[in-house]
Amino acid sequence: LYNQSTDSVYGYKLIMVLQHKSETRPLQESKFPMKELKEQPQGRYTAPKSIVRQFLLLPSFLSFLSLWATQDGLVTLIVFHISLYKLPKFWVNLSKKNLFNRREVFSRPSLQICLGLILGLLCTMTALVVYEISSGLFPDDYANMRLPVRSNYLYLGAMTIEFVFINPILEQIYWNVFLVGLCEPGKKITLRTVAKITTFFGLYHFFTISYIIGIRLAIPATIGISFAGLCFLFIRCHFGLLASILTHLGADLGIVLVIFDLSLIHISEPTRLLSISYAVFCLKKKN
Repeated sequence: LYNQSTDSVYGYKLIMVLQHKSETRPLQESKFPMKELKEQPQGRYTAPKSIVRQFLLLPSFLSFLSLWATQDGLVTLIVFHISLYKLPKFWVNLSKKNLFNRREVFSRPSLQICLGLILGLLCTMTALVVYEISSGLFPDDYANMRLPVRSNYLYLGAMTIEFVFINPILEQIYWNVFLVGLCEPGKKITLRTVAKITTFFGLYHFFTISYIIGIRLAIPATIGISFAGLCFLFIRCHFGLLASILTHLGADLGIVLVIFDLSLIHISEPTRLLSISYAVFCLKKKN
């Protein structure tokens, strides 16, 4: 009886000591998972290069294919905007990594709005001045251009809403937030990433402009648009996403005014011909 009791006492003390050590001693770290976490910090995920190339090329391919198949600017814009919305959403659901920071939009809102409005107005004036100069230097190219829009006011109004108010938001989020986070998960953006995004941003516009106005004018226009894309990225990185969206909105507003001017020529052409024919008919009747 004595031995059993002493054994039970010593056994109870041994259990208490082991339990105390297990509570105070840190758990041993598993080797493989912890190495993975240390090599790949939380919130940073570098996508494979093949996936990045696909996301860079898909907007250019889809917009050119839609424009070539439908020959309609509004349908092309809708297809392009659906792709800009669905591709980042597909990637976020697949990788479980959110690359969009909502605080960036609302940080320093007054500064972003003022800067965006000033730069947007400057972009609108620049687009109109470039149009006036280029239309005077290359009148034949503008006369033979294939404008993929319909000559009625309802269509132009729908295209204005799509191009001026929806396009800047989706393009800035796709090119300057989603693709920057996909190519460069860290806080600093390298020169290689800037060159890559600017090049593919200009390439997308080159396919569209070359279809409308020809390759000769598409090359200098693409260079100017690539520089504008570089400015948008600089504004987004140093001031915020809202400022870059408003600046982009001003540039698109200038393009829409140019499209309006070209389209209203086609709208007024039948009226002008009708008035000329009526004047000729009156002269013949008078004689």
